[in-house]
Amino acid sequence: MRVNKLHTEQEDRPNLNYDPVAQEFLKLRHDLQRTFLSRSAYPGSITTLTDLTPANDLLSLAETRAHEITIPYLQYTKIGKVARKISQLPDSDIPGDEKYSFRERAGRLVVYWQGVMTSTLPWQGDLAEAVGQLALTPESG
Repeated sequence: MRVNKLHTEQEDRPNLNYDPVAQEFLKLRHDLQRTFLSRSAYPGSITTLTDLTPANDLLSLAETRAHEITIPYLQYTKIGKVARKISQLPDSDIPGDEKYSFRERAGRLVVYWQGVMTSTLPWQGDLAEAVGQLALTPESG
């Protein structure tokens, strides 16, 4: 009898559809995606914002709560993919990047969450410290 590998992997994952923390991170991912990656005339899109404070606040929230995101949350919300896309945007696509460093900050989140996924984060601390330590580990090169 053949066992469906995908089916058994899905059974092993926790159901996060009703997890309030997972839903908060999912909403954060949606908001980041709409703000930074939407090219439409969406009212909150970064291309339509004259005041970039809301976009800065969203990214700050992601940075503040980065340590709370576990592997199941990363897999469920796909917030790391959105952060990676933000970090890869061209200069011309993000107004105010020179002031707020949106792409650089998103890149730090990506590095941090890659460390979470590979379990190379044995410390507790702030994001900048964690990314600095991760850059020094031999596995990250």
